[in-house]
Amino acid sequence: MHTPDLNHFAPPDAYIEPLTIRSYEVTRAGYPQPGAILRYLEYLATRASGFHGYTNTWYEEQGSAWLVREMSLLLGWLPPMDCELVMATWVAEFRRVQAFREYAMWHPASGRMIARARARWAYVQRHTGQPLRVPDSMVALFSSAQSTTRLPSLRTSPSERVILHDEQTIVAREYEADVHQHINNCVYGDWLYEGVHATLRTANQSAGGIRPRFLTLEYLRQVRPGDQVRIVTSIHPDGSRRLRAGQTVFDASSGDIILRGQTRYLVTGQSNPLSRMDAD
Repeated sequence: MHTPDLNHFAPPDAYIEPLTIRSYEVTRAGYPQPGAILRYLEYLATRASGFHGYTNTWYEEQGSAWLVREMSLLLGWLPPMDCELVMATWVAEFRRVQAFREYAMWHPASGRMIARARARWAYVQRHTGQPLRVPDSMVALFSSAQSTTRLPSLRTSPSERVILHDEQTIVAREYEADVHQHINNCVYGDWLYEGVHATLRTANQSAGGIRPRFLTLEYLRQVRPGDQVRIVTSIHPDGSRRLRAGQTVFDASSGDIILRGQTRYLVTGQSNPLSRMDAD
């Protein structure tokens, strides 16, 4: 059995928990989609905070909360059902009203990396969303870890060619909201994933030959149950064996931007939608 050094994945004082992939978290592709990975990371961050005494009860008493503003997620080997993994998280940097939290997830039996991620969290007043200064005690407790995550960037060019373009309109569901009374940040991973697959279906293309590799999310506004949103998806070529989906979520009533996201996909197997789309 391969037993890699923990420091290969995370700093020594990172918070660590095991994870077993459950049946209902795996899609028909045989592995969890990005929204499920985001849920693992949110759960882990909540557990890490609670382990050090900053529980949900503490935040309720203080009238404060952490809200994610940006998330970058790099995916490696995608695990099947019942796979036993290890997750780690640590705070790499504090600023006056925000923190940068990093994450790692790996398969200890093989040493394969599952995911690395970096999130920018804002510390806010629980009911108004106004920024709050991070308590000095919290900064002192979490400041010992260092950044170990190096993630790629996705740059857009005005001249790049769009292969497919489509949009969907949905109504935010009641069950997608969290205790902060707005749509949970992980749900947007579901929406973008569905947007890509819906765009491919509209063009009679199969998504069976693509695997998510890298995802970036920028959260700009909150959405509440009952709000109607419009998800605009543009699919671009990104090298010979990759494609990239640029997506924007709009408020369907006001036209305001709610979220910007980009996802890079690897093209795998014999089912290659990229080659078919390039031929059109």
